[in-house]
Amino acid sequence: MTTHISDTLFYIIITILIGVLVAILIKLIIDWVSNLLKLTWQYITRFVNFIYFEISLFFKESLIIISIITIIALAFNAIFRIADNYQLTYWIIIFVIILILSVLTYKRQNAIAKTSNFKYVKPLSYRDQMNRMTVEIPSDDAGHYYIDCLVNNIPVRFLIDTGASSVSIPEAIAKICKLPKGQTIRCETANGFTYGWESICKEIIFGNIRLNNTETVILPNNSKPSKPLLGMSALSKVDIQIIGSNKMLLKTKHNR
Repeated sequence: MTTHISDTLFYIIITILIGVLVAILIKLIIDWVSNLLKLTWQYITRFVNFIYFEISLFFKESLIIISIITIIALAFNAIFRIADNYQLTYWIIIFVIILILSVLTYKRQNAIAKTSNFKYVKPLSYRDQMNRMTVEIPSDDAGHYYIDCLVNNIPVRFLIDTGASSVSIPEAIAKICKLPKGQTIRCETANGFTYGWESICKEIIFGNIRLNNTETVILPNNSKPSKPLLGMSALSKVDIQIIGSNKMLLKTKHNR
């Protein structure tokens, strides 16, 4: 009798252990698949955003010209009846697609124009002798360093400020860049204290350097400074080198 009870307990314990191991294994597989899907989705989204940004930045005029040509072709066909109904249907479908692209591009261009009144210029990038990615930034006449970045694929011109503890972006620009507002915080700026919101910028790109998940502060539109600042929450992820009095180099760290 005692032996039978011991065997039963043994089988129960083994069954429980196997169940726990199977549950752990299933959870690990689910987590792995979930992370793989998230990573795949991020890369797909990043690729689509990049392609769309390039189209909207460089081919706005081309889409408008194609739309005008399509309208003229449709009007010409309506007058002279050159194409039959099936061909006309194809032309209408093409026109609708181009029209949608043109509208989306126009909206994207307006969004880009609202971030700052400037033409985006990709900073000079190259690899140094230690094979580190390097971005070269010249100073302006006042000795300030400005850099054109892509914040979530939206062009934003930053003033580099090593005295700022965090990246700061005005509320209007943050909205265009789709930065989420987090907890309300009290911020100390060069002009005193103000209130802002914590945020995380998923992606900041300057030249060929990409920074992920950078702590950011969103400031009210009427606060000072009114321009985006690239502070130490981003600059601490790179090495900074000043050359002479008019050139700054931002380099990826050795362990990146």
